[in-house]
Amino acid sequence: MDFDCKNKTYSFSSQIITAKKDASITIIMNFSSNKNAEGLQIIQTNLHAEKNAKIHLITVQTLGDNFIHLNDIGTNCDENANIEITQIELGAKQTFVGVKSTLKEYQSSFKSDTAYYGRKSQEYDMNYLVNHIGRKTDSQMMVYGTLKDDSKKTYRGTIDFKKGCQGATGNEQEETLLLTPTVENKSIPVILCDEEDVAGEHGATIGKLSNDVLFYKMVHFVIIISISKVFQVQNKPMGFLPPIQTKGLITMKFIHAEYNPMHNSIDINHYNGYILQIDCNQAESGIRTTPNSQRCLNALAIDNPL
Repeated sequence: MDFDCKNKTYSFSSQIITAKKDASITIIMNFSSNKNAEGLQIIQTNLHAEKNAKIHLITVQTLGDNFIHLNDIGTNCDENANIEITQIELGAKQTFVGVKSTLKEYQSSFKSDTAYYGRKSQEYDMNYLVNHIGRKTDSQMMVYGTLKDDSKKTYRGTIDFKKGCQGATGNEQEETLLLTPTVENKSIPVILCDEEDVAGEHGATIGKLSNDVLFYKMVHFVIIISISKVFQVQNKPMGFLPPIQTKGLITMKFIHAEYNPMHNSIDINHYNGYILQIDCNQAESGIRTTPNSQRCLNALAIDNPL
């Protein structure tokens, strides 16, 4: 489902999605607009998974810098049903996300994975609530994000164990990376409990990169970009990797890149199983550093490779 929002438009949509008994469905919603577009986009979605059914909802939001986005999601699970929500929030000036999950029946479950990236003056307000009513119900809520510039984020995650939900389990975890000191981050994890035989966990990890680590990452990012440009000019693939042509540029799909201190190289594992090795001695030959920055770079590369 593509929601292509035009400039200066104000839209509201609502839908009810039901997965019948033993069924399995996946829904993808894509919210997009031009970069500088402005407007208001509101969507309300109600998900119902019947007995043994599975629903996976995926939302990707890349609206323009002046848009306001409101996304309201409600879920209901019958016996042994599962609903999973994956959300990627990248655009809009202001984003408001609300998710309420009701686990009524025996062994019903809910899972959410949310990723966001805040920059400039973006604001994210996220509120997640899971009501455990049935026995042996399970909920998992994970939130991962990065904030920079003057961006703001508020996350509220609540797990509510109602009386009678014996054997229920719930877990909510959040990881936030702060790239600049001017960001504003609020994390409010809550567990409510009216039943003894339950297990609930919650946690929030907030951190920032030191100047040395930022320098290390920037240098090696420049190395990879520089090498990519060389191969783009020569119109040759990198190593044994098959190039993917996109608008005249040769790009690659990585899974993992790691510094190899034994060979002073960056080893890149490709999603097809290929391995590319970049010689850092050759790639860094034109980079100038101060004695102190070189010492920090060497220490990080050897003792704490990223």
